[in-house]
Amino acid sequence: MLILASIIWLNAAGNVDTLAHQLNDLREEVQYLEEKFRSISDERAAEIHQNVLDVLFDADTRVNLLQGGVLAGWDRKFFVGSVDDSFRLNITGHIQTRFVYNHQKRAPNVDSHRAGFEMRRAKVEFNGHVVDPSWRYRLRFALNRGDGRANVEDAHLEKLLSDGWAVRIGQFKAPFFREHNISSKRQLAVERSLVSNTFNQGRTQGVELSWIGDLIDFFASFNDGFDGQNTSALTDNVDWAFTSRVEFLAAGSWDRFKDFTSWSDDDRLAVLLGAAAHVQSEDTNLPAGSNELMFTWTVDGSIEAAGMNLSFALVGRHLDEAGLDQIGTVIQGGMFVTPEWELFGRYEWSDADIPGIENLSIITVGINKYFNKHRLKWTADLGYSISTVGDPFAFGGGGWREDPTGREGQFVARTQIQLLY
Repeated sequence: MLILASIIWLNAAGNVDTLAHQLNDLREEVQYLEEKFRSISDERAAEIHQNVLDVLFDADTRVNLLQGGVLAGWDRKFFVGSVDDSFRLNITGHIQTRFVYNHQKRAPNVDSHRAGFEMRRAKVEFNGHVVDPSWRYRLRFALNRGDGRANVEDAHLEKLLSDGWAVRIGQFKAPFFREHNISSKRQLAVERSLVSNTFNQGRTQGVELSWIGDLIDFFASFNDGFDGQNTSALTDNVDWAFTSRVEFLAAGSWDRFKDFTSWSDDDRLAVLLGAAAHVQSEDTNLPAGSNELMFTWTVDGSIEAAGMNLSFALVGRHLDEAGLDQIGTVIQGGMFVTPEWELFGRYEWSDADIPGIENLSIITVGINKYFNKHRLKWTADLGYSISTVGDPFAFGGGGWREDPTGREGQFVARTQIQLLY
């Protein structure tokens, strides 16, 4: 019995020691967890404290602005506006920096290889509304590529009327050639086509009436004629000019056609058809009392769907006194191969109806890399002239030089980075 009692006592003592060790381990673990929780709580408290300070600072800023009757900030653009929305000023602009290489077949006293960098475009724009959102304005400056001076591109006031009607007065693009109507910052290629450069309307001064409906929009303008930018009333040679354009939205929405690109994340079908006409009378160096009457027209169309786009334009111009009937066409399209990379191609052809000037024929292919859609993108393209590039098609701003007669095969390589702000 004594031996049995001794065994039981020793076993119980061992269990007590084991339990004591386990209890001590639990105490240490609880202490560790308490210290860790206390540390986490301190970090969280500091984070909450900083968030409160940020909110209070933001609220104080807004209160100060509200007390002054002004709001400011970023809404996809920098803006300043009144609290009651009677005034708003948006500040935007864009920069295009490019490198251009040109190769021309060897000719007397001509450097066959030319290359260099240029600031193709650097623009600042102020737009918004005054009095109320129906009174809109735009003032855009473009820095001169040669001396850096600021030139006025757009300067106009627009009044939104009821039922989709609006009237605009000032300096603006006449509503004619669609490739030129679309901003330079929303093109497929590095530069617009030579056909666009030859037949486009430029900017003019005048008044424009427009109507935008669900399926049709319409523009009519009385103005100073093509390329009437920054002219004075009594020195401009154009006596009178009228421009009109109509568009039919066969599918999709109007906002799809602010550019030529069809984004890969939008698989909706969109189709647009358009036509425009312009007529103007201009004083010339012809015998006294003679005026040059110019009539020009265009038809165009665009289709977009699931990251693919295709567009065409046909344009013609009749110069009465000179007896010329000129015509041109542009076909271009693009396709996304990844969500950020887009391949594109373009063909353009034109007949200037001038003796000794060959018909224009150019192929251009290239690629776009969109870092943030048009806000930040890189573009590179290659152009090859199947025929001679003669006057009036040669355009140094696009990288194309005038070829000597009979020397076709000019080659242009361009690369550009674009930033919108």
